[in-house]
Amino acid sequence: MDRIYQKQIEEYLVDYKKMVFISGPRQVGKTTISKGAIKGIFNNIYLNWDYADDRLKILDNHHTLFENLLLIKSDHKPRVVLDEVHKYKDWKNLIKGFYDKFGNDIEFIITGSAKLNIFKKGGDSLMGRYINITVHPLSVSEIANNFNNLNDQCIKAPKNITRVEFETLLNFGGFAEPYLKSTIKFHRIWSRQRFEQLFREDVRNIEDINNIYALELLATIINQQAGMMTSYTNLANKVRVSDQTIRRWVSLLEKHYYCFCIRPWSKNVVRSLIKEPKYYLWDWSQIKNDGERFENLVASHLLKAVYFWNETGLGNFSLHYLRDKQKREVDFIVIKDNKPWILIETKVSDISISQSLRYFSELIKPEYAFQLVQNQPAINKSCFDQEGLHIIPAITFLSQLV
Repeated sequence: MDRIYQKQIEEYLVDYKKMVFISGPRQVGKTTISKGAIKGIFNNIYLNWDYADDRLKILDNHHTLFENLLLIKSDHKPRVVLDEVHKYKDWKNLIKGFYDKFGNDIEFIITGSAKLNIFKKGGDSLMGRYINITVHPLSVSEIANNFNNLNDQCIKAPKNITRVEFETLLNFGGFAEPYLKSTIKFHRIWSRQRFEQLFREDVRNIEDINNIYALELLATIINQQAGMMTSYTNLANKVRVSDQTIRRWVSLLEKHYYCFCIRPWSKNVVRSLIKEPKYYLWDWSQIKNDGERFENLVASHLLKAVYFWNETGLGNFSLHYLRDKQKREVDFIVIKDNKPWILIETKVSDISISQSLRYFSELIKPEYAFQLVQNQPAINKSCFDQEGLHIIPAITFLSQLV
């Protein structure tokens, strides 16, 4: 299956001459994408940190490998993929050395199942040497192969998928293997193994966690209350650890792409940051409730769009929700260049306008305000043809994102 990221990888490597960092959840497709980026290039090397032989090559034999690559005559620069190298404790300095020594002559792709752009200590900063691409689960647009004009505009013309494809995406999630197999039995096996690998391998091998079972309990609680406002104190009481520990662990779960955070928006940014956030799962298929799963699917699509628009230089975007002291609430708001752009409320089947959506639409006057309906049939015209407040089918709206 084609993904939207290949064109960006080529542009960043060839035109900008930067290392490309490919990060994202375990099993989201990073290795497949990185191998696709070296396909057809004769002088390439793929090395995976998880394999002992490759690990030794990266640490002890990299100079000889890279020098030998440069001896191969080719019209294309050599290209090197270092997969999961972030599991090495001093990976940042290692990669910095590779780039400083060979960056003019070799194109580097670095992948990782933890966020690779979390390094702020001045001594080992890679700033200026890389561009980051975050790989997200499959979306309606990718399934529809709606890739036209990705670099030119944020919103594309609609290209609908079938109702069966949409329901499969909703129920089995956007990770390629369970989506493509789309059987309940395989999804259960895959989900259990992925959860165990995430916590028993990825987190345990990289992070300093003494009580992995308490962390798993926290993850389970976040699953059960996905899309709800989160109190760190309440989480601390349930898990029986300190408030400070909960904050550190939730940040760790975000780092390893188990969940992501959406904070409330207001014009006073400081105020918005101290209000209760909401957490959603990268794998929405794990949510039992139908309406909550649909809301999480929409949150994931919006997050993917915001990441992509930011990473490809289309503007400055952020994703939030709205709630006031009277408890009027709208599920999502997309901010574009510091101004309200799109308000979104999600409904499974209700086609009566949400009063909160109407209220906030009149109050902050975004360019667009949509009530997305899961069960509404797709339409063959753009949801963005008219400004203002509209009820629209989710399947068409999501096809116009990335």
